Amino acid sequence: MKIAKKLAHFSAERLKRDKTLAVLLTLYIAFTVCASIICFCQGRVRNGLLPLAYAALFLLATLLAECYGGIRCGNLFLSVMYFIAVGGILGTCFEFYSMIPAFDTLLHTVSGFIFAALGYVIAQKLTKGSSPIMSLLFALCFSLAVALMWELFEWGLTLLMRGDMLEDTFVYEIRSYLLSGSHNEAVELLDIEKTQIYHSGGVYEIEGYLDLGGIDTLTDMLVCFVGDIIFALVALVGKITHRDLLKYFVPACVGGE
Repeated sequence: MKIAKKLAHFSAERLKRDKTLAVLLTLYIAFTVCASIICFCQGRVRNGLLPLAYAALFLLATLLAECYGGIRCGNLFLSVMYFIAVGGILGTCFEFYSMIPAFDTLLHTVSGFIFAALGYVIAQKLTKGSSPIMSLLFALCFSLAVALMWELFEWGLTLLMRGDMLEDTFVYEIRSYLLSGSHNEAVELLDIEKTQIYHSGGVYEIEGYLDLGGIDTLTDMLVCFVGDIIFALVALVGKITHRDLLKYFVPACVGGE
């Protein structure tokens, strides 16, 4: 109860001091609530719960970082964070991933950049700003760790809610140790035209062969790393040109509340 009261008091004071943040937060919460209501009214319970989970996860994470971590998240940083959350809701609940194939890739790239920024300020706080290079390395590792946790989160929801957050991919060649029964030589199947899947409801025929999320997961991790590299390049360019380019993206270290 003490933690909840402290977070509530901190949030109220923070919003009183920053009207822009109050508007930003109001729009974000309004969007997630409306998205949830629409999905529930359409009978899509899983999709109705997802916006609420996004809202709670992102709000709680930033609130804890500010209240207990001594980190002040700027409005640009929070706008990008909420963009990632809104993008995830639009993609999953409103078919943006199907309508715009590159949308998921964009979100994961941006998330790589923004979580590298968060990792950087955490490292700067821990080292008191004495080691920018180590802070940069920590930022890259932190961002990839967040990406890994997110992929595990998607995998867990896929299992628990019997959905498919790990996007499948059509492939046209496979190499398998399992089919050969030996790890010394793989069975190679090339130019796969179609696959027939026999199940309780009959036979389902697909083009090529179906990869069940492996390619999607590793691609998401890869583009997240691309976002990390972009962050590192911005930091290095700022260092070389003696301009603090990171101030626009990196949260500030402040004293504890």
